[in-house]
Amino acid sequence: QRSSEFKAALEAAEKQCLGERKNDMLYVHLLATSPKVQGQGYGGRLLDAIGDLADSQGRSTWLISAGPHNVPFYERHGYKTVKDIVVGESDAEWRGGPIILPLVGSFISRVFLSR
Repeated sequence: QRSSEFKAALEAAEKQCLGERKNDMLYVHLLATSPKVQGQGYGGRLLDAIGDLADSQGRSTWLISAGPHNVPFYERHGYKTVKDIVVGESDAEWRGGPIILPLVGSFISRVFLSR
C-alpha cells in the first residue's frame, strides 16, 4: 500500500512542481555514499558533476531525497525543496508516522525559484 500511495503522491508532485519541463530535466535516481566515507566530499563532487553536466546542456536537475535530514546537503549544492511528498498520513493502520520525502531541484529557470 505504501508503494502505491508514494507513486500517486510523486506523480501529483511532479505534475504540480515540474510539469512538462520534467521531460527536459536530468533526474538523479540515486546518490549514496558508504557510511565509511561520508563527509569526505565524494557525494558532493558527484552532485556537482551532475550539475555541471546539466548546466552545459542548459538543463535543470531534480531528485527525491530519502528524507528531510538530507536537505541541507542538497541545499549546499544549489538545490531547493519544491515540495514535501508525505506518505502514510491517510493510513490509520500505519504506526510509524508519516514519511516525508522532499522533492528537490537545481533549477536554471527563475520561474522555479520564485515559487
